[in-house]
Amino acid sequence: LTLESAKDRTISEQVVLFSTSKEEKSDDWLVFAAPEARDVIWPNVGTPLPQVRTRIRVGQAACFAGVMFWTVPVAFIQTICSEAYLRETIPDYVEWFKDHAYPVYNLVVGYLPVLALMLLILLLPYMLYYLARWFELRKTRTSIARSVLQRNFVFQFVSIWMTVFSSSIADSFRVILKQPQCSYIILGQA
Repeated sequence: LTLESAKDRTISEQVVLFSTSKEEKSDDWLVFAAPEARDVIWPNVGTPLPQVRTRIRVGQAACFAGVMFWTVPVAFIQTICSEAYLRETIPDYVEWFKDHAYPVYNLVVGYLPVLALMLLILLLPYMLYYLARWFELRKTRTSIARSVLQRNFVFQFVSIWMTVFSSSIADSFRVILKQPQCSYIILGQA
């Protein structure tokens, strides 16, 4: 249906077309403005709406699980590259690198965690795009872009939060494991 004025288009979007019986749900018909032809992903157009909605719910669950999984590599990278962890696990090597190969030491402690996290963050939008386009079968590029941006924001927020707090949390738990009787004091200070 093509309408020639914005007024007619607005009215047609608000009109309930028809109902053949009183038992029918009011959401059987969905009326909204059609996207531009170049925004439509034509291979996904034929997918029924209930199937798309189910796939989106599964995709949201996968993203929630992904956020929970995402904290593991982010925290792991931050923990193993921290100076305190390196001094605790390999103190002799830390001192040797600090004295004889300071650029390598500085790279491992200062830049390697950031570069590893940047690589993960760089790959993330491509994975989210794949999820929205090929698994959820979203029908427009705008819908895919909105989904990728919203989900990417959540992952970015979790990444920043884990980057800021992972080292202090890991240090606190390490001290708690060594001195469990002081756990309330340690958690209160952290």
